[in-house]
Formats: sequence, C-alpha cells, structure tokens
Amino acid sequence: MNLPFKIASQYLFTDRFFSKEGFITNAILSTLALVLLTIDVRYGVPILIIQLLPFHFVKNTKLDLIIKGGIGLLLLLAGYLELPSYVEILRYTIIGLSLFGLVQYYSKYKKLSIRNLLFLILTIFLLFNSYWVGVLFYILSLFIHQLFKGKKNAVHVISRISVLGISVGTAALILVLSVFNGFEDLIISLFDAFNPDVKVTVAEGKTFHADSSQIAELVALDEIVAVSQTIEEVAFFEYEGSQNFGIVKGVDKHFKTVSNVDSNLRRGVYGLEKDDVFYAVLGSGMEHKLAVNVENRLNTLNIYMPKRQRTPTLANAFKKRFVYPIGTFAIQQEFDDQYILVDLGFARELLSYEDEVSALEIKIDENANQSKAITKIEKIMGEEYEVRNRYQQNEAFFKLMNVEKWIGFAVLSFTLLLVSFNMVGALWMLVLEKKKDIAILKSMGTLEGRIQKIFLYKGLLLALIGGLVGVYIALIFYFFQQQFSIIQLAGSANLLVDAYPISLRSLDFMLVFITVVFIGILAAWLPSIRAKKVSPMMREA
Repeated sequence: MNLPFKIASQYLFTDRFFSKEGFITNAILSTLALVLLTIDVRYGVPILIIQLLPFHFVKNTKLDLIIKGGIGLLLLLAGYLELPSYVEILRYTIIGLSLFGLVQYYSKYKKLSIRNLLFLILTIFLLFNSYWVGVLFYILSLFIHQLFKGKKNAVHVISRISVLGISVGTAALILVLSVFNGFEDLIISLFDAFNPDVKVTVAEGKTFHADSSQIAELVALDEIVAVSQTIEEVAFFEYEGSQNFGIVKGVDKHFKTVSNVDSNLRRGVYGLEKDDVFYAVLGSGMEHKLAVNVENRLNTLNIYMPKRQRTPTLANAFKKRFVYPIGTFAIQQEFDDQYILVDLGFARELLSYEDEVSALEIKIDENANQSKAITKIEKIMGEEYEVRNRYQQNEAFFKLMNVEKWIGFAVLSFTLLLVSFNMVGALWMLVLEKKKDIAILKSMGTLEGRIQKIFLYKGLLLALIGGLVGVYIALIFYFFQQQFSIIQLAGSANLLVDAYPISLRSLDFMLVFITVVFIGILAAWLPSIRAKKVSPMMREA
C-alpha cells in the first residue's frame, strides 16, 4: 500500500470492527452469511447476529468466543432441524441479547441507558407484531452500533455519519431498481401467459391469407414448437340483458400450446368447440362487465358483428351468433377487460372470412436461440410481414417502465450526492485538524500531488466502505423480502401479489457502485485542493 493510502486509512476508522483484522473477519463472515442466506434466511441470520455483536461481548476472550459460538450453533441447529419452535428460539435469543446489553451498560456506568431501554422496547414490539421486520431491525441496529462505536471526536463521528448516509443511499438505489425489476418481471410473466414468443402480422392492413406452405415451413423448423393461427376483431356482446364492447379472438387448437391461457383459468374449463357446439372463454373483466355465470351452461352469450356489405336498414347491419360461456381466465387487466376467446372457424364465419388471419403466433423451443429462430422466420415470411418478439409486442409499455426506473435512479442519485456533503465536511475538518502534519510532510519533501491524493483516497475509502455496506444491506433486505415478504403491498387482497416483487441484476450493482465511487471522488476533490494549498511553514503562537 502506498503512502497516501496508508495515511488515509489511518484517519478512517481505528476501532477493531473497521481495522485490518476487522475487515478480514467481516469479509469472511459476510461471505458465509450471504451464502447461507441464499439457501435459507434461517441459516444466515445467526451468522449476521454473531458478526455484528461487539468484538468483546464479555471481557474474557475465551468465554466471549464460547458464548458467541454457542448462540450461533444453537440458532443454526434450530434452523437446520426445522424445529417448530425456531421462531420462538430466535425471538427470545434477540430479546435476551438486547436485555444483556442493557444490564451490561448499567453494571459499567451504574445508571440506566434510556437509549438501550427504548431500543429493547421497540425490538420486543416489532418481534411480536411483525416478526421478520423485528429480526431485520435488530440486525441493522447492531450494524449502526458497530459503525458509531470507537473514537468520538468530530472528524470520526462525521466520517461515520457520511458512511452511514452513503450506505443507506446505496441500499436504497439497489432496492428501488430491484423493485422496478421485480414489477417488470411480474408484468412480463403476465404478458407471457397471453402473448406468444413470436408474433407474425402483415406490415400493411389488418388481416392476410394464411399460406399453408409457409406455415408448413415454419412448423418444420427445429426451433419452433407450434404455430397458431388467430384472428381478432372488436365486437358487441350481450348476456342476459348486460351489454358491452370487447374483442373477440378466434384461435385454433394450437393456441393453448403457444400461450398459457389454459393454465390461468379462474373458473370453468378451457374448451372452444365440441360436437359442433361452440363455447367461449372470457377474460375475468369481461365476465364481470357482462355478469356472466360460466356455471350456467344453458344461457348463451350473443355476439354481434357489423356485416361487411352495406345493408338498407340498421336492423340488418349486424350478424348475430351465440356461444356458451364455459370458462374465465385471469392474466392481466389489459387482456382480462377486453378479450373473449372463441374457435377460429366460428370467428371466421362471424366475420365472413375464408382463410384470413390477423396473426401467426409462434412458440419457440426453450433451448433454441431465439434471435436465430426469428431470422429464419423472417426469411420464410418475407418483407411483407412484421416479426416481433415478446418485447417488441409491448415495446411502448416496457419503454415507459424503463423511463420510470431511470428517473427513480436519477432522483436517488441526486439524494446520494446531497448526502455526500457530510463527507465534504468531514474531509474539510480533517484538513484543518491536520494542517501541522501536512506542513511537516511538505517540509520533508512530499509533493503537493501526493498530499492531494491522501485526501482523495480518504474520500474514496469512505465511498467504497459505504457502497460495500450498502450493497450488503440491500442483499440482506432482498433475501428477507424474497423469503418472507416483509413489505406488503397496500390493498394486496385485490392484487395478483401480496408483497413487493424484487429482482436483482448484476448491471444495477455495477451502475450503482460506479455512481457511488464517482460521488466519493467528487466529494473529496475540494478538500484535497485545500490540503494541497496548505503552507509548509507553520508558526507557533
């Protein structure tokens, strides 16, 4: 390690938790905890608690190790054996440790710590009202305790506050991006249940004649599992006096292979034609708007479609056909509120078509290269057709989601930049405090550039530690949310998911970490310029 980095590290943290020994110990324990958290939160929690307990839990080193090891082993065994009382064991272990800290403070200072007492009351309240939120609160409070333990002079306290601010900002950035990713994955999964892997439509117009030779070539491709012919049009529906507009979609027998509609049925069964009797499968929204009862197989759903040729009177302007409602699906509001599925032949007869289709919907093999498959499809279909993948079928929607995601990232990054002013203050105070040391270094021949690097590295260290801790906190929160859904969605009873979905992506981590490092260097720049200008001549009063 070069001189600037050595000097910078000396003025960062000097207690054992953040010393060289502490960093090595915490790196090992953090890695072990994260590995166990990926398996089960119950395995990782004991390691997190042991890691964040004070280095000297009791004065006797051997007894200290025995107590910590015993606590960790007890919790790990309880989790591994999946004891029914594991929740109670962990709950009362945390309460006992919090109470021990309160008693320890009283025995040392002969007075009661109001802060520790309030912390104990809040911990007990959370553990009995929202168990895993209480566990997470206890773990994070242990971290904050370790962060502010040690030297209490102004420079160290402000440095620790700046690290805490950067940690919280980093964790918030990662978690907000991860929640956006979670919602995106959820919506994609909903779209996937209705939209195909690849959709072929005509470049101009609404329908085209299905070429049997082209379809045969598509089916013959190794990458393609199935090809479904579909046709859709706006129609008017009537059921037992209830009337509304929607979209009638005619599909063939391959549609349930191409999509997952039949796996998302809420009521009834999936079926469109049997023994020359035609049935309909409705979106749950259309079921509600038309007050359809799919259990009643006697009532019919009437479908009205404008005739293609002009008629002299309005009464003869519509073609009327009926089907029997047999099932309802619930996928996504956009589909549920509009679509009613019927047999392809029935839809063609209703629309007075022969072999026309609106689209060819294609299922790609999961192990196949989709881009290569799309290239082959485009070659078969020609330039007259548009071939779109899942993203392109809903391109506007996903672009809007990405805009919202990166606006959120920009706002939180700006907040993180504001938090970094704590670092500017800490470094500026350090420059003023160490003016004499800087003058001595300069008089010994240290170049101004190296003096500046000392404070640049100080800011970089603060940013790196804050960033790493923030990533660690975000990962801990992610595993708790993923396995126990500790943050619930308001009004989740009417939603598809009960808790905020969350998904981590490596690109987000890289982007956040680069942002944090950039902010750290930016915050250290002005104090480092001031340190460079300190005069090498110091006069004693």
